[in-house]
Amino acid sequence: MQSHEDNIVPAGMLPLPADFDRLLRVRVQDQEGEEHELMVRIPCFKPAKPRAPTSDDLRRLAPLELALKEAIALQRVRLDAEKLDEAFAPLFQMIGEIQGVRAHKVDLSTQALSASFGAVEHVEMVLVEVPQDLRRLKEELRELTLGCQALEVVPMWLGEFANLEMLKLDGDNGNYEGNTRVEVLPASLGNLGKLEHLALEGFDQVKKLPCIEKLTLL
Repeated sequence: MQSHEDNIVPAGMLPLPADFDRLLRVRVQDQEGEEHELMVRIPCFKPAKPRAPTSDDLRRLAPLELALKEAIALQRVRLDAEKLDEAFAPLFQMIGEIQGVRAHKVDLSTQALSASFGAVEHVEMVLVEVPQDLRRLKEELRELTLGCQALEVVPMWLGEFANLEMLKLDGDNGNYEGNTRVEVLPASLGNLGKLEHLALEGFDQVKKLPCIEKLTLL
């Protein structure tokens, strides 16, 4: 006689969504000064030939697989989609990490944020602050665009994005005037040794640019 456990598909065989895209929570502001919260989709991609899981990978996956099996078994007693999602999300994320899924590009320009808002036509959204969660992608990102018109500070931790090849900080966004709040750009930008393209635009109050002598690929 088969038990309920026997009928549960192992997590490694579960059909996965078509992509590994992530969501980034972002605070924005419209022309009237009203703030909104957006969930911006960050495209992620896996290598053409993902590596096979190692024994250490399987050990890391084991407790997450068990949690998912328990959540599936619970559905036979009481349907609880939230519990199922809570169990599946970390397993899905770890499988993506093992397969080498990476986010290569983040676009938080005014144009991209306005398109993400989407509810009202002709409404422009500007970034209020650079989201801290972006920092989690510092090893992955190759391209980063930030609409900086409404920012009060450009964070020093941008210098941690050691693999960036393209960085655009745009303080001049169409109908808006240039940024008049930021007076200093972080010196840590000079640590981004892999940069091939750097654009700093519309910072009206910045009198001196960071030293970029070490950025030999520009």
